[in-house]
Amino acid sequence: MELKRDRHSEQEDNHYSNLYRVPVTPTTFDYTTIHPTETATELTADYSYPLDNDGKFDAGYSLEMNKIDADFRGGARDPVRRNLDAYDLTRTNRFIYHDHSMRST
Repeated sequence: MELKRDRHSEQEDNHYSNLYRVPVTPTTFDYTTIHPTETATELTADYSYPLDNDGKFDAGYSLEMNKIDADFRGGARDPVRRNLDAYDLTRTNRFIYHDHSMRST
Protein backbone atom coordinates (compact mmCIF):
# COMPACT_ATOMS: atom_id res chain seq x y z
CA MET A 1 0.00 0.00 0.00
CA GLU A 2 1.24 3.47 -0.83
CA LEU A 3 -0.09 6.90 0.13
CA LYS A 4 1.14 10.14 -1.48
CA ARG A 5 0.07 13.66 -0.67
CA ASP A 6 1.26 16.88 -2.28
CA ARG A 7 0.29 20.45 -1.53
CA HIS A 8 1.35 23.48 -3.55
CA SER A 9 0.53 27.10 -2.80
CA GLU A 10 1.50 30.40 -4.37
CA GLN A 11 0.43 34.02 -4.26
CA GLU A 12 0.30 36.68 -6.95
CA ASP A 13 -0.14 40.36 -6.08
CA ASN A 14 -0.93 42.93 -8.76
CA HIS A 15 -1.12 46.68 -8.12
CA TYR A 16 -2.44 49.26 -10.58
CA SER A 17 -2.51 53.06 -10.74
CA ASN A 18 -5.43 54.69 -12.54
CA LEU A 19 -4.47 58.04 -14.08
CA TYR A 20 -7.17 60.11 -15.75
CA ARG A 21 -6.51 63.04 -18.08
CA VAL A 22 -10.07 63.94 -19.03
CA PRO A 23 -11.89 64.61 -16.82
CA VAL A 24 -9.15 65.41 -14.36
CA THR A 25 -9.65 63.36 -11.19
CA PRO A 26 -7.30 62.21 -8.43
CA THR A 27 -5.23 59.10 -9.08
CA THR A 28 -6.78 55.91 -7.72
CA PHE A 29 -5.07 52.62 -6.93
CA ASP A 30 -6.47 49.11 -7.51
CA TYR A 31 -5.08 45.70 -6.67
CA THR A 32 -5.78 42.01 -7.16
CA THR A 33 -4.47 39.15 -5.07
CA ILE A 34 -4.63 35.58 -6.39
CA HIS A 35 -3.86 32.81 -3.88
CA PRO A 36 -4.37 29.30 -5.31
CA THR A 37 -3.67 26.16 -3.27
CA GLU A 38 -3.62 22.75 -4.95
CA THR A 39 -3.74 19.50 -2.97
CA ALA A 40 -3.33 16.04 -4.54
CA THR A 41 -3.73 12.73 -2.69
CA GLU A 42 -3.16 9.26 -4.16
CA LEU A 43 -3.70 5.89 -2.48
CA THR A 44 -2.73 2.63 -4.20
CA ALA A 45 -2.97 -0.95 -2.97
CA ASP A 46 -1.67 -3.96 -4.89
CA TYR A 47 -2.11 -7.68 -4.17
CA SER A 48 -0.44 -10.66 -5.84
CA TYR A 49 -1.06 -14.35 -5.05
CA PRO A 50 1.03 -17.08 -6.71
CA LEU A 51 -0.90 -19.91 -8.45
CA ASP A 52 0.14 -23.30 -9.80
CA ASN A 53 2.14 -23.58 -13.05
CA ASP A 54 3.86 -20.17 -12.73
CA GLY A 55 0.53 -18.35 -12.67
CA LYS A 56 -0.48 -15.59 -10.34
CA PHE A 57 -3.55 -13.66 -9.30
CA ASP A 58 -3.14 -9.87 -9.29
CA ALA A 59 -5.56 -7.31 -7.88
CA GLY A 60 -5.23 -3.63 -7.15
CA TYR A 61 -7.01 -0.44 -6.20
CA SER A 62 -6.18 3.19 -6.86
CA LEU A 63 -7.82 6.33 -5.50
CA GLU A 64 -6.87 9.85 -6.60
CA MET A 65 -8.30 12.99 -5.01
CA ASN A 66 -7.55 16.56 -6.07
CA LYS A 67 -8.62 19.87 -4.58
CA ILE A 68 -8.06 23.36 -5.95
CA ASP A 69 -8.81 26.29 -3.65
CA ALA A 70 -8.40 29.56 -5.55
CA ASP A 71 -8.98 32.75 -3.59
CA PHE A 72 -9.28 35.85 -5.81
CA ARG A 73 -9.45 39.23 -4.09
CA GLY A 74 -9.71 42.64 -5.64
CA GLY A 75 -10.16 46.11 -4.32
CA ALA A 76 -8.88 49.62 -4.13
CA ARG A 77 -6.68 51.66 -1.84
CA ASP A 78 -8.98 53.50 0.54
CA PRO A 79 -8.54 57.23 -0.27
CA VAL A 80 -9.64 58.33 3.20
CA ARG A 81 -7.41 56.00 5.24
CA ARG A 82 -4.75 55.96 2.47
CA ASN A 83 -2.78 52.86 3.47
CA LEU A 84 -5.67 50.46 4.09
CA ASP A 85 -7.16 48.33 1.35
CA ALA A 86 -10.90 48.10 0.85
CA TYR A 87 -12.11 44.81 -0.66
CA ASP A 88 -14.51 45.12 -3.56
CA LEU A 89 -16.97 42.23 -3.32
CA THR A 90 -17.77 42.55 -7.04
CA ARG A 91 -14.11 41.67 -7.81
CA THR A 92 -13.60 39.09 -5.04
CA ASN A 93 -14.48 35.39 -5.14
CA ARG A 94 -13.36 32.01 -3.94
CA PHE A 95 -13.42 28.97 -6.18
CA ILE A 96 -13.10 25.49 -4.62
CA TYR A 97 -12.96 22.46 -6.90
CA HIS A 98 -12.87 18.78 -5.82
CA ASP A 99 -12.48 15.72 -8.02
CA HIS A 100 -11.67 12.10 -7.40
CA SER A 101 -11.27 8.91 -9.40
CA MET A 102 -11.19 5.28 -8.35
CA ARG A 103 -9.87 2.30 -10.32
CA SER A 104 -9.57 -1.36 -9.56
CA THR A 105 -7.73 -4.10 -11.44
